[in-house]
Amino acid sequence: MNFFPEDEDWYAIIEKSYEAADPDPLQGFIFNPVPIREQWEAYNQAAFLLGSVQMIHKEMDPQTGRLGVYEADIDSMDQFWDQYQKSMKENGIDQILSEVNRQYQEWKSVN
Repeated sequence: MNFFPEDEDWYAIIEKSYEAADPDPLQGFIFNPVPIREQWEAYNQAAFLLGSVQMIHKEMDPQTGRLGVYEADIDSMDQFWDQYQKSMKENGIDQILSEVNRQYQEWKSVN
């Protein structure tokens, strides 16, 4: 498979699609976590733990060389996910989302 097409029309099609695309409504918005620093740090720590658990369940298939979840017990993953969501609530995800929305609405009103 050729990932670098030599057909000049292909590049023109891509360029036209970028020109026709709607601009990202979040372009230029930068979230400031300082007002909710405690919740932000707790959320990031809990999110890091999710990534660590996901890495434990990823193994390489020796035949294809692809990474995937091959030995995950779905019941334990469902239980883990429920615990993770509970942890997110306990660590302030609702306050974080509220603050993100507040800052975005404030930014949007002047941009």
